[in-house]
Amino acid sequence: MASFLSLPNETLLLILQSCDTLSQLSSFTLTCKQLHSVYSNSIHSIWCQIGRRNIPSFEDAVITSRATRIALEHFDKGEFPPAPFPLDQLPISARKICLEDIQSLMDWNHFVTCLESICLEDTDWGPNLASSIKPADESAQPSGEWITWRDRFHRSMYRSFLMGPVLCRTYQEPLVQGTNRPENFLEKWTERALEIHQDEADYLRSFPVFNLEAYEMHEPIYGRLAEFFVRQTQPDVHDELSAKTMYFINATPDASLDRAHASAVYNAMIQCLLSTMTMWEEYLFFPDEESEDPGRTRTIRLIGTDTFYPEEISMPGHADDAKDTHMFRRMLLTGDKKNGAGWTRNAERLFGVMDLMRGLPGDSNDAIDGKKTPCPPLQIFQFIARRYLGVRFINDAFAMEVGDTSELFISHLNTGDIYLGIWPEGGPSGDLPPMFEVVP
Repeated sequence: MASFLSLPNETLLLILQSCDTLSQLSSFTLTCKQLHSVYSNSIHSIWCQIGRRNIPSFEDAVITSRATRIALEHFDKGEFPPAPFPLDQLPISARKICLEDIQSLMDWNHFVTCLESICLEDTDWGPNLASSIKPADESAQPSGEWITWRDRFHRSMYRSFLMGPVLCRTYQEPLVQGTNRPENFLEKWTERALEIHQDEADYLRSFPVFNLEAYEMHEPIYGRLAEFFVRQTQPDVHDELSAKTMYFINATPDASLDRAHASAVYNAMIQCLLSTMTMWEEYLFFPDEESEDPGRTRTIRLIGTDTFYPEEISMPGHADDAKDTHMFRRMLLTGDKKNGAGWTRNAERLFGVMDLMRGLPGDSNDAIDGKKTPCPPLQIFQFIARRYLGVRFINDAFAMEVGDTSELFISHLNTGDIYLGIWPEGGPSGDLPPMFEVVP
């Protein structure tokens, strides 16, 4: 009988491509030099198959991991990421999967699976959803509903974290490189009582990204990313999820989209919005200030949408343990302080600055009827909604009141159904008010 290793390389490749799990693939490739050689020469074709079977929303994972790597490489050199950001270089169709992609893919899959574990345990909606569709036994065959939910949860998290590397330069650059910055810009920040000085506000408003309601100025900021987001949803047009549309029947989409595609874009946008706002509930994921925990044996570097600056996340070795150990985050000191993108104290102040900039009286940051404008960077969702879907945030979505629509959006007991394309209605929490309305 012929030995296993006497098989032709074509057959060995088929064997590697048919591995059921990532750990099985790893074991096979370490068996002998010949198998490892076949693997090394065929990484792209192997991972395109096994990755799609084992990593939810595989293509989005590749895109976000690559974008993050590009941004971090520039920050490490004391530079901001390039402008415009090379979005077209990110998809699998543009560049084959290589060894450099594999480790970051594994780290991102692990990180988002940790987020999944925490959300299903600690959010207001998680336990309700988990009890209804998550398999009680890991060995049980998962339902199609659970597979769909996981894929959409992971997809929306990846797309949310894509905003970090793509938009970080736009948000951070005015804080560290502006030539007309006021003297003592943002100094003594911790001593201020939720205050931003008038000259600081005037300076920041000279940048369109801090003119929060000046939508006519936002195309250069969000246009390419919004277009990329819309292109990413094209494969979703004919899937089962998009049949359960949350899109308004009386809304008029942009002429570039048919109604089926607009419905897919709207679903994906709402899900990404939910993931972004959920990640801002920092206490859920990073509840303490202690970095020492023997269970946190893995790390990942990323750029979130609250800081737009590199940070390191410590995670447990087993993703399911994240609901118990949670995670720890710390901002990274990158580059050279004498160079543009090097660490400054202003980097960590960005979220507070963004929050204070909205609702300032007498300027374009005042929302309609005196209601609060969305906190940056939620303007990307407003841009997509208005540009492509003919809808906008409702006036009081971010009224900054107890029980406002944005608070209910992330706390309704059935909010998790949004990842299934179902808007929460009924139940103990009643109907969830809409976050968007049709533009008249």
